[in-house]
Amino acid sequence: MDVFIEKVDRQTAAEILGWRYEAPYDFYNMDVSEENIHGMLTHPYYAMKNKAGETAGFFCFGITAQVPSRYMAQIYAGNMIDIGLGMNPHLTGKGQGSAFFAYILNQARAGFPNTPLRLTVASFNERASRVYEKAGFKEAVRFEKERVIYKVMALEERGFKSNQQAQV
Repeated sequence: MDVFIEKVDRQTAAEILGWRYEAPYDFYNMDVSEENIHGMLTHPYYAMKNKAGETAGFFCFGITAQVPSRYMAQIYAGNMIDIGLGMNPHLTGKGQGSAFFAYILNQARAGFPNTPLRLTVASFNERASRVYEKAGFKEAVRFEKERVIYKVMALEERGFKSNQQAQV
């Protein structure tokens, strides 16, 4: 993927928060609020931009990529790096997901060598799940929060017991 990375700034944060996805992916739509902009500026969020300066997507690593839950200690057990990401809705569904995700995986591996990787995805998002599975991620645990089932997927399953269930 022909992009460069930069730390998310105020303008890019507002742009990303304003992205609007079609149903059922509208679940990922966010509010453009000062609180959300502040969150993106104070946590390690990075934008992927093309040569024209257009934002292709974003990613983050660590606790920021986890879905908050009262069961976080069980769900996110183990010494792993969590990956969070989002692709510009104008680019989704066009067969670019694997290249997009591979680029982010390379950034994770470079920044956190020899550390197992993990991510969380809404279970209905079969399109994203297929991309992650193609990259070698396997489902490690599921949990429910506010009537949404989430899958936690790991590239290496250290610290996980397969098919654990947690309800939030």
